[in-house]
Amino acid sequence: GVGKRWVSRFKSRHWREIATYCSKSLESVRADAFTPECKAKWFQILLDLMTKHNIPPERLFKMDECGCQLGIPCRQHVTARRGKRVQHERSSGNRELVSVLATVCAAGTLLRPAVIFKGKNVMSSWGENNPLKAWIGVQNKGYANGTIGVAWMKKEFDAQTSKISEHGALARIILVDGHNSHYTVEGLDWACDHNIHVLAYPPHCTHVLQGLDVVLFSVFKRRYSTAFKAYELDTGEKVTKDAFLSVIEKPWRETFTEENIFASFRATGVWPWNPDTIKAELTAPSQHNTTLDFLEQPSPVKAMVTAL
Repeated sequence: GVGKRWVSRFKSRHWREIATYCSKSLESVRADAFTPECKAKWFQILLDLMTKHNIPPERLFKMDECGCQLGIPCRQHVTARRGKRVQHERSSGNRELVSVLATVCAAGTLLRPAVIFKGKNVMSSWGENNPLKAWIGVQNKGYANGTIGVAWMKKEFDAQTSKISEHGALARIILVDGHNSHYTVEGLDWACDHNIHVLAYPPHCTHVLQGLDVVLFSVFKRRYSTAFKAYELDTGEKVTKDAFLSVIEKPWRETFTEENIFASFRATGVWPWNPDTIKAELTAPSQHNTTLDFLEQPSPVKAMVTAL
């Protein structure tokens, strides 16, 4: 049989070829979705759209949202006395969700954030300390819906990105995920009328194609955790909606730098346009199967399929 030290010796012998990594959970549907065919088709659609409308980096955008809980920090490494298996960290425990919408441009610029609080009406006190001049919305669960999506497109995105030529508004492309708030009839009709082309990522592929997820949001959330803990220690108060916009100022400015925004576009091959940036090992094998291979059919259907 294999000895007790076989694994460590094997790793020592092959240290040039293998390494130890932390595993990261990936849903099966995501692992199977981003195939080489899916990648090639989506990047071709993007290229055709940019070529047809002569889109420079100044008019290529992507938008996504991340959720921040008012009183729950991210897990972090801490230093403590030896002998402890777990080091607990005190926090207010407020799990109320606040959504932060970020929109970045391939030219390295950034639109002001949009923040969606949980509630029925916007309170004036929420925006009294608003150093980022964030646009404030409200929804009963704290995330975007179709109404907010349309309002944001009209009042924020178009107002900050519209450039007029003698032939009308210049074309813009905005890349978004599959959330239904981006695809209301009113919103898409309005976007078409104003020369805004909304391009969705393929389903279950944002973990590879959405640069905000790949590069920026994880950094922002870690820095937000540090900032909100510092706020609680310095003031002795909990982070509330009144304080949230001031607490995210430093994490926002430190994360959404020109360099990081460029990196988010470059890492996903969107700008400069380069599908080869996404390596082959990130794409699942392309398989052509019918549902008969993995779905059990009801008996009458099975009999008919077998007869055919």
